[in-house]
Amino acid sequence: MVAEFWGRNKVLLVAGAALTAIAVVATIALVILRPHRVAASTPSPGSVAASAVSTSTMDTNQVFVGPSPAGSSPAYLPGSDPTDSTLVGGQTNQFLFAEKVATAVFSYGSATDFQVRNADVMEVALPSPLGDSAGLTTDLQRYTPTGAALSQIRSSGTTATFKVQTVSISQWAAQKLQDIGAQSGTYGIDVLGVQTITTRGSAPVSLSVSMGLTIACAPAVSYCGLDRIQAALLGQPAAG
Repeated sequence: MVAEFWGRNKVLLVAGAALTAIAVVATIALVILRPHRVAASTPSPGSVAASAVSTSTMDTNQVFVGPSPAGSSPAYLPGSDPTDSTLVGGQTNQFLFAEKVATAVFSYGSATDFQVRNADVMEVALPSPLGDSAGLTTDLQRYTPTGAALSQIRSSGTTATFKVQTVSISQWAAQKLQDIGAQSGTYGIDVLGVQTITTRGSAPVSLSVSMGLTIACAPAVSYCGLDRIQAALLGQPAAG
C-alpha cells in the first residue's frame, strides 16, 4: 500500500533526484534537501518549528489509516531481518525510526563506506506490497557520492553531522494513504534539521535540510520498516 502511494507520486521523486545527489557532497551541497542530524548548530530561520512532535505528544500525533488486515504481519524480504540493521533496526516508534533514518543518511565522514551504509539501511526495506525495495535502492544512491565528489570528501577530511529539529506526521501524506486504503501503521513522516559540513582548513557550513519518508510500523509490521525516501517534505517539490 505504501508502495502504491509512491507510484502515484512519481513526479515529486523525479524533481528531487538531481538535487538529492548533491546533498551528500560537502562542497557543492549548499542548496539541497532538508532532513536530519548534525553537530551543534543554530537552527536556520526557515525551519518549521511549529510542526515539531515532542516525545510527550507523539501518541496524539499518530495517524492510523484504514482498517488492520486480518492475519499476521508480512514477512520481510528473504535474508533480511529489520533487527539486523545497526543504524536503524529494531525500532517500534515511527518518529524515532524516522529520525534514525535521516541521521544515517545525512551523517558521514571521510572514511565512511557509503555502500555498507546503504546495505545496512536496506535491511529495513519493507516487503511487497507495503514497500518498494528497488525504489529505495535508487533513493539511497541519490545520497551516495561517487567519483570526484567522493575523492574530494576523502582527501579533504570532510565530515557531515545532523541535528534533528522536527519529526512530524505529514498530513498531506496521511490523506493520500487514506485515499488508497492503506492499513493501520503506515505513515508519511516529515523530518527537518540542520546538516553541518566540516572540511579541513575551512569553517563549518550549516545547511537546513528536510526529508520525507514513507514507512510502516506496528501493527502493519513487527518492527518499523522503510518504503521510500524523498529529498523534500512530502507533498512538496525538492528544494531548488
